Amino acid sequence: MKRVLNITVITLVMMILSAGCADKLNFIAPKVNENAVIVPTPAVIVSFDSGSVAVSSLSESMHAVCEMNGNVYSAGGWDGVVRSSSVFSSADGVNFTRIADNSGFTPRTGHSMIPFNNALWITGGYDGSFKNDVWYSADGISWFEASGSAAFSPRQGMTLQNFKGNMWLIGGTNAGGEAGDIYWSLNGAAWVKASNAPEGTGIGHTSFVFHGKMYIVAVVQKNTKYDNPLWVSEDGIKWVQADKDLNFGFQHIAGAVVMNNKIYVLGDVCANYPDAIAQKGDVYESEDGLKWKKMKIDNAGIKCGFHPVAFGDKLVLVGGY
Repeated sequence: MKRVLNITVITLVMMILSAGCADKLNFIAPKVNENAVIVPTPAVIVSFDSGSVAVSSLSESMHAVCEMNGNVYSAGGWDGVVRSSSVFSSADGVNFTRIADNSGFTPRTGHSMIPFNNALWITGGYDGSFKNDVWYSADGISWFEASGSAAFSPRQGMTLQNFKGNMWLIGGTNAGGEAGDIYWSLNGAAWVKASNAPEGTGIGHTSFVFHGKMYIVAVVQKNTKYDNPLWVSEDGIKWVQADKDLNFGFQHIAGAVVMNNKIYVLGDVCANYPDAIAQKGDVYESEDGLKWKKMKIDNAGIKCGFHPVAFGDKLVLVGGY
């Protein structure tokens, strides 16, 4: 009798388990058709206030641009025919006047210019050969040579920053490719190597100073796309990667500006850069240098090869072709 009872119990348990498995089979979701088209949800892109953007009338490209003492200056570049050593000035960021021609430095492209100690400083570039001379001017009209051959290698495409009381030169491209170094100077004549530069600091990178730190947004090609890693330093010597790829998609960055306590990084997408993901008018905004929001500027009037500069409460896009 006990044996019969055991068999009955075992049979009931097996029936319950079998029913449970059958129930589970009924709840398996059908396979999704792998050929079905999945439409992604579009990202929300904030339009940049058109009233805060001005597009200049200047036609120079591959020039150097900065603001000093209430004026926007543009130096050198390409006028569509030949390289130039002309200097232009603007009191409103839109209308420019030529204030100097044959300024002392040779006609060039790919150089950099910043304000430092109440003077404009120009270094590097390409005039048929790579340059490493340094020039300065108090007014943009009269120029003086601080160094005919600085300690860093001749190059173009570097960026300059005013950081902790010194001028800092970051990266660029020389005859061997990426220069791969960072230099600082107290007076524009003597330059000291601070550190090696991160990968991707050749032509097309950008840099900025914000809240006591210096940042680099690099451009690194990865197969058919471009990564934009973010690097940060508190002293210009030790650099930490804050983000391995900001996903901007910029192959060539027009520049970065700090305005109204925010940072703006703008891409320069031209016919020469068909592989870049970013489109003309793309701009990214950050309040801390780490978190970024995509924005869009009405691209009407934006030219290939422009340079952005903060001028009062306006973002001015200078030059291009």
